[in-house]
Amino acid sequence: NETSFLKLKRQPVLNKVKIILHAANGQPMKLLGSCVLNLNCGGRKIPTSFIVVRDLKRSLILGSDFFVKNFVNIYYSIKKVEILKIS
Repeated sequence: NETSFLKLKRQPVLNKVKIILHAANGQPMKLLGSCVLNLNCGGRKIPTSFIVVRDLKRSLILGSDFFVKNFVNIYYSIKKVEILKIS
């Protein structure tokens, strides 16, 4: 979200986005741009593409594209996340 983006020590340049995202209530979301940031997971840095959204309730949301690309397994019953590959 915008608040989390503004807290970054080094803010990357935001690239224009040509997509439209809608909130769960169907309203269009205000997109500020996209950037690539290194996501630190278990001591590994994973370059990840993010879309910065104004007024998003969560700091970030990882989508299934991230999980598929990095071969992420989520074991809900034992509260464990496993990343098998860093792309």
